[in-house]
Amino acid sequence: MTKITKLLLLLYISPVTLGIHQDLSQFLQDSYLSKTGYWSRNGTSLHRCARYCGMDTGCKSFTFNKTDLRCRLIEDDANSAPQYFGFELNCVYGDRSSVISNSLMGPCRDHSCPNYTSCVPLSSGSSVCVVTACGPTIEPSHRGQGYSYDNSDTMTSVGVKRYMYCDTGYIGYRSVTCLANGNWSETNDHCTDCGSPPSVSNAVIAPGDTTIGSNRTFQCRPTFTASGSGNILCQANGDWSEASLECIPDCVIVSPIQNAVTTATAAPAGSTITYTCDTGYTHVSGTGTRFCNSQGIWQTLDITCNPVYCGDPGWPPGVTGMSYGSLSYQGVVSYSCDSSYTSTNPGSMQVTCQSDGSWSSPQFQCL
Repeated sequence: MTKITKLLLLLYISPVTLGIHQDLSQFLQDSYLSKTGYWSRNGTSLHRCARYCGMDTGCKSFTFNKTDLRCRLIEDDANSAPQYFGFELNCVYGDRSSVISNSLMGPCRDHSCPNYTSCVPLSSGSSVCVVTACGPTIEPSHRGQGYSYDNSDTMTSVGVKRYMYCDTGYIGYRSVTCLANGNWSETNDHCTDCGSPPSVSNAVIAPGDTTIGSNRTFQCRPTFTASGSGNILCQANGDWSEASLECIPDCVIVSPIQNAVTTATAAPAGSTITYTCDTGYTHVSGTGTRFCNSQGIWQTLDITCNPVYCGDPGWPPGVTGMSYGSLSYQGVVSYSCDSSYTSTNPGSMQVTCQSDGSWSSPQFQCL
């Protein structure tokens, strides 16, 4: 076996507990004492970092960077507080009080490591249990909405779940869980908006969003009249506000009716239209108004129109006979010439009652 092979150490996932799996070098290149309370060692391995802390009476805790193989032994109490390990990404961290204790330094091949720890084999054949953790979450975490939101700049133990706000316009929460390999799980999304708006009878809704704070508007279909407001709001609790809109069917205009006529082209519910007497008819009584009520039903039309009366048409010269059915509007009177006379227009021996109450001029003569 070569020296290089002997110097390589494979970290594996314990079959009994969840842990980390890394190939880490054991080379020790240099060491120095920092001015901030850290012993820093480059090019070392995780188990060596744990051993250094175990042998150093001043070591409070340690972090091991899996990328640049840097080991930091922390000596000051302020920076060795639990969950403080946020100054490095991609790190595994250990606490001297729980990781470097005698109970955890025994060969973990022969017993189970505690929760959230990994069994790290040593080159000597023994092994130690070291805490596994996840670095900061990808996006900021917050506190609110009734959930416990963690500060994103800390390291998090395996199995711990972090909650994050949803995007603007959504309610609920998003969560990630620290996995045993030191990575965060996929985001578990529980974010919702108001969804599809409720329907309003005989109305259509304008296109728009369904996110919190969005406004939508209902409009009545053609031939229906709006009563109330068609505006609705996606509220902060994820529910749509209720529209007060009611779409009432318009009344159908029928004209002429009762010898009357209207110039109105629409009769919305709740409106009044006006009728006047038709040509050749005289307003006798009533207001001439008709009301379309709030249910879209006509009330009775209040108007009476009688035909215009033309009266006696008279007797043109040479006429001996006259017959008629009516002396009112559009009534026709027919004449006949005396036997000693002849009509100049035998095919038009009549006059008609006109809309202004006069008779049309005779178009014939009896000569």
